[in-house]
Amino acid sequence: MLTLELGDVKIHCETAEDLRAALAVLRPGLMRQEKKPEDSVIKPDSVQLKLEVPPVTVVPGLAVQAVRVIVQAGKKGLKGSKVATSIGLTEARGLGPVFAAVKNAAKRAGLKPEDVIIRGAKRMWEPGPKADEFLAAVNGKEHP
Repeated sequence: MLTLELGDVKIHCETAEDLRAALAVLRPGLMRQEKKPEDSVIKPDSVQLKLEVPPVTVVPGLAVQAVRVIVQAGKKGLKGSKVATSIGLTEARGLGPVFAAVKNAAKRAGLKPEDVIIRGAKRMWEPGPKADEFLAAVNGKEHP
């Protein structure tokens, strides 16, 4: 029996394959496989799964970093993969929680999310018209 603990949630499965299937249903696209070295015997319970999303406590800081990176790029914009690597994520798939944090922080600052960042043509992220105001607000400063 395999058990995966995610905070207070426990998932019990008979095999590693069952566990992977359960996680694929819960959060598709967030899993990668890592196997033990080739010289060891690979058993079903030796496959380790790692989530590719940042911890919840890190997300707000990453959100501000992501907006800064997008603002520095200017109107030419950045692809999600470039934004992800610029803030220390391995894949763009981890940006979902980061951009959700941007949306929440924008609302707390009294702004619309689309005023802070815009997903433009060709899936490029661009700064919104009030991105500088957002950065000033989250840094505790008033926008000039």
